Amino acid sequence: MKMRTIPLLILAFLFQSCGLLQQVLPKPDEFSLNQSTRQTVVIAAMNMSHIDSVEEKGDNSLLIHGSTTVAMATDFYTNFTGDFTVNIQKGTGVKFSYRTTSNNFKSTTGISFNYTVSGSWIEENGQVIAKFDTVNAVVGETERIQIINLGKQYSVQVGCNVIYRGTTSLPATEYILAGTFPESHVLLTGMDFIPIRRADDRNTPEKRAERVRW
Repeated sequence: MKMRTIPLLILAFLFQSCGLLQQVLPKPDEFSLNQSTRQTVVIAAMNMSHIDSVEEKGDNSLLIHGSTTVAMATDFYTNFTGDFTVNIQKGTGVKFSYRTTSNNFKSTTGISFNYTVSGSWIEENGQVIAKFDTVNAVVGETERIQIINLGKQYSVQVGCNVIYRGTTSLPATEYILAGTFPESHVLLTGMDFIPIRRADDRNTPEKRAERVRW
C-alpha cells in the first residue's frame, strides 16, 4: 500500500514543479462568453482584478464591480465592432479601453471611452481628446455602446448616434477592456465582437442600433 502511495506523491510533485497542474485545472479568472448564443464569435475573457469582482450572470452577461477590469478578446481579429449593452446599476460609470492589451495594462495606455453619469469623454494615452457633456449614463437605464476599429480609424457609437470618429497611430488589437469606476456596479449584456470583414448590411453599426436591445 505504501509503495503505491510513493509514485502518486512523485507525480503530484512533478505536476506542481513543472506548472502542469495549473494548465490542467481551470483558471478561475479566465472564462469564455458566447459559447452557446447566436453572437458572432466566442469571446475570451479574463478578470484582471479581485476574483469576486466579476459575476457571470449568463453566457453573455457580466456584472462587474469594485474597481475591476475585465479583458475581452477574440483570436486573430483586430478590425471589428465591439458591441455592448450597458446598464450602470450603481455608482458613476464604466471605461472601455482599446488599442491596448491585457499584458502590463495601464489605464493611461491606448484609447478609452469613459461613459459616466456626469458625461463622457475619450482619452488617448491618458490625454482627453474629446468630451461629450450631453452623452451621459442614467443609473438603472440600459444603453447600447459600439466601438468600431478599422485600420487607423475608429469610432464610438452610443445608441443610434456616432458621437466620435477619429484616427490614430496606435495599432489595433484584439482587445477591449471594460473597467468600473470606484463604487460602481455595471451590468454588461449582449456582448459581441463582429469582424469587419464579415460585416454585411445587417451588421453595420446603424442597422444593429436599430434592433431591439438584448
